Amino acid sequence: MNVEQLRVESDRRGLDSSKATKKADWIALLKHDDEVKAAIAAGNYDALTVDELKASADARKVDISGKSAKADLVAALKAADGPVVSG
Repeated sequence: MNVEQLRVESDRRGLDSSKATKKADWIALLKHDDEVKAAIAAGNYDALTVDELKASADARKVDISGKSAKADLVAALKAADGPVVSG
C-alpha cells in the first residue's frame, strides 16, 4: 500500500493520524490498531493503555465514572463482559 491508501484505511477506521508523516508511521498506526482490537476481542484489557481502556469503555457504553486508575478501568471492562462460563 502507498501512503495515500494507508491514509484512507486510517480514516476508515477513525484513527487519529495527525502524527503520521511517513509510510512507517502509517503502518505502525494501523498495526497498533489491529493489536488493540485483538486484545479487546481476547479480553486482554491489561495490554491496553488507560486512554485505550477509556475509549473501549466509551464505545461499549461501560460506566467508568469516578475511575481513572488502570486497574479500575480493567475491572470495569471485565465486569461488563460478564462471568466466564466454562463448559
